[in-house]
Amino acid sequence: MMNLVSSHDVPRVSTSLYNKNKYKYYSTPFGDSTYRINKPDAATYQTLRLLLMHQFTYIGAPHIWAGEEMGMWGADDPSTRKPLIWPDYTFETERAHPLGGELNDPVKFDAELFTCYQKLAQIRKAHQSLRQGSIDFVVADDSNNVLAYSRQHEGQEVIAVFNLGETTKQVSITVKSNQYSDLFSGDNYQAAANNIQISLAPRSAMILSNGQ
Repeated sequence: MMNLVSSHDVPRVSTSLYNKNKYKYYSTPFGDSTYRINKPDAATYQTLRLLLMHQFTYIGAPHIWAGEEMGMWGADDPSTRKPLIWPDYTFETERAHPLGGELNDPVKFDAELFTCYQKLAQIRKAHQSLRQGSIDFVVADDSNNVLAYSRQHEGQEVIAVFNLGETTKQVSITVKSNQYSDLFSGDNYQAAANNIQISLAPRSAMILSNGQ
């Protein structure tokens, strides 16, 4: 199945996350003069990373609208079709606002975000459970904004854990194997009585693997 978060027909995903309005509803400054078209803030790009960790570990093949991995932003068409910000080019600062205002947003390739996309693509490619595995929601704690699901295939298990809250959370997860490692940090977690205990920082996520 197609797993899509943005395309040529909708605002760039970072701009959609930056604006708290309904999706695809007055998603240009012409429809809503308060719609924000400047470069999204750091908190938005943190939300984007959480969304990507979900997209690349969930059911369905991740689809990326060209330029998202470069850090591009933009309102609905035609602003989704700005020139791609290749790393070997230098771009002028974005200043013009379509309603006559002024912006002051440096335009450059986002190497850190690009690396995040690369890493997640490598993780998905290396773990068949993320491409063909079953899914089991092992933690769904709305009150603490914590979610964890397990993808499993032929003994391989990958667990995605999310903390969308504003404080550190201690999460207990029922697991299938004895030992797991964080595919980003390399930290190891030993199971006790079929459970592992992890501490998850605010607005962060973790992808665990049993190494099979």
